Amino acid sequence: MNGPSVDVPIDARTIRVVVDRVIDGYSLTVSITSGERSQVLTETTVSTFDEAEKIARAQATDIGFPWDKVAVICR
Repeated sequence: MNGPSVDVPIDARTIRVVVDRVIDGYSLTVSITSGERSQVLTETTVSTFDEAEKIARAQATDIGFPWDKVAVICR
């Protein structure tokens, strides 16, 4: 996965992960906001919560964003 080309320091970016329980598993959306720009990096449905977390962690790692700075919302 290639990360977005963002010319903003990492401290000015935010990543939000939203995991929703759905009938057939978990809906996962990973998005990044930089300044006033927002971009969805991943949007998918997976079978397990662990799979959703694995994908979200990999996405953050791919763009060099520390996991402890990621906003995770579980609904």
